[in-house]
Amino acid sequence: MVPVVTEDFTVMTLLPSLAGLKQTSRLRSRPGEQLSLKNVTIDLMLPRLLNSFSKSSVDNNDIIIILRLAMAGERRKARALALKALYEADSAGHDIDSIVSHLLAEGGLSEENNTFVRELVSGVYMNKEKLDQDIQGFAPAWPVEQLPVVDRNILRLAIFEILLDNRVPVKVAINEAVELAKTFGGENSPKFVNGVLGSVSSMAKR
Repeated sequence: MVPVVTEDFTVMTLLPSLAGLKQTSRLRSRPGEQLSLKNVTIDLMLPRLLNSFSKSSVDNNDIIIILRLAMAGERRKARALALKALYEADSAGHDIDSIVSHLLAEGGLSEENNTFVRELVSGVYMNKEKLDQDIQGFAPAWPVEQLPVVDRNILRLAIFEILLDNRVPVKVAINEAVELAKTFGGENSPKFVNGVLGSVSSMAKR
């Protein structure tokens, strides 16, 4: 019997299911539809994934798509957790290491993504003065200390990834920041964050 797959899956929970799919169907795009990682989402893939569990075999390329989507979901969750830690430390003045440890204990992330969270938070904290100078430079009409706490920390996190960390493509970092702004920020946060980071991207060295 094939396990039920929900929207909240991870690579580790998905792998056993994939291993048992030797006689299940292929995940194929509809006629005229280009199935690509650029625009595919978990919501788009889930019906096909679920349907595939009752048919013939899954193509290797489809498995790669599913796994990359799962990993992307984990990274987004990790960034959200890092933002929560930065927000609490900024707004309440709590010890950042204690906050991170508490959030990771309840976060359900893989060890790799736990490390990713710690590196993001540590990187922002170690470079906070420079990051705030960058924010002020790219958004001069808004004193950093007067920005909403959520927006300020989304920008710190994203600018760290774009200008200092250099691990993800600039467009990915901007998109992830905008998604955080949609989830945690105010009505105008996504547009504001996107505008500032669009200017920041011109300074990226990749």
